[in-house]
Amino acid sequence: MSNPGSFLNTFLGLQLLDIGDDDGRYANLEEAAASIKSELESNPWQLARYVRVGLDKDVAPAEPVLDEVEEAIKAQWKLFRNKHTDRPISILRAVLWEAIGRLANDDDQLVIIGLTAKSESKYSNLGPEASSCQQLIDLAVEKLESKAIEAWTNVPQIELHEEQLKILQVNEKSLTANILAACGPEGTEGAIEGANPTWPASNQQWSSVFSQKVGRAVALAINSLVQPAQRNLFNIAEDLTRQFNDEMLVVSRKTDLLWWGQSKFCLSTSTGFSDIPKLAMPFLLALDVHRLAPVLCPHSVEHYLASMVSDAAHRTKKTTIRPVIDALVAKEFQEIVAQAVEDVPDLPGRCGLLGALKRTLADTNALDNIENDLSIGTNELSLAEIAQLFFRELQLIYVADSYDAGESDE
Repeated sequence: MSNPGSFLNTFLGLQLLDIGDDDGRYANLEEAAASIKSELESNPWQLARYVRVGLDKDVAPAEPVLDEVEEAIKAQWKLFRNKHTDRPISILRAVLWEAIGRLANDDDQLVIIGLTAKSESKYSNLGPEASSCQQLIDLAVEKLESKAIEAWTNVPQIELHEEQLKILQVNEKSLTANILAACGPEGTEGAIEGANPTWPASNQQWSSVFSQKVGRAVALAINSLVQPAQRNLFNIAEDLTRQFNDEMLVVSRKTDLLWWGQSKFCLSTSTGFSDIPKLAMPFLLALDVHRLAPVLCPHSVEHYLASMVSDAAHRTKKTTIRPVIDALVAKEFQEIVAQAVEDVPDLPGRCGLLGALKRTLADTNALDNIENDLSIGTNELSLAEIAQLFFRELQLIYVADSYDAGESDE
């Protein structure tokens, strides 16, 4: 899957970039996109937020993300609003997508775009630029899946370097010189520094010094072989141990998930699946899977979660998201939910399901605006689909934590 290239060119080609014929204004937009990109690449939550807004061409004109994009443009083009008295949404969207698109060469950024778009794009509301946007989304989802499979399967691979495999040999020249020095004070080329100061005629004195110097020479020759070999063996053993432990961790995660599915026991509530209110089930079971497998997970794990929710919520009708959020902020789940969304930043405007949960926990009146806050709006979804949405956002917490720990820079 290839990078879609410049979104500014895409919008320009679709006549959605009303900037006249001044090339300087196009350069202004490029600079604005570059400044936004530099802010997004260090903040996964902000990037996810921009992707959500980008996927909806009819997002509210007062959306805070659009305010931020406009400020970035005005920093480069002072008279921007003099030309456009009404907010030029298409120009703002062009710069927004240009900033996102410039992150497509970074695998870590693609994972964030993929996690967000995989959830939101099904409910996207794109305009004529949809083809280019979808190309970027497909690229991001493809990268997400490949990185998730890599983390999930973790096939051990031992690499032996040439220096670890070379045949070690005694330094014959050095050993011969040392034995010669043990034989007496001089050789064919004259006096030898540090040599045995006596000749064989000295009898006991010579033999005592000779034996010490020869023993030292042989030991030095042997150690020069053994010590590098020991280091190589230690490095290989260390690598094997690390990879074995990683593989055991992967096997343990899969085993734990299988047992969880067989037992049908919710770890988050310490109750059976059947004891959980149906509307609370998508989040609680997604939270269980997230905790049992706190790594990037391939689509097969999402499918497994969906099948568990479908079986447990048998014959439950599709629903909008509002009653699900309402069920989760009930007193019996408030502590569980609060802990789960603790690290989700409270950013203004368009948000994900976890952001909506956090807002509603803080103020139940937030439910009144939930259709505008979420891209899924008033769409009716199965509980299995809602569980997958929750799970992808929980995966975003894992990615954001890895950024905080500096792992994304490795």
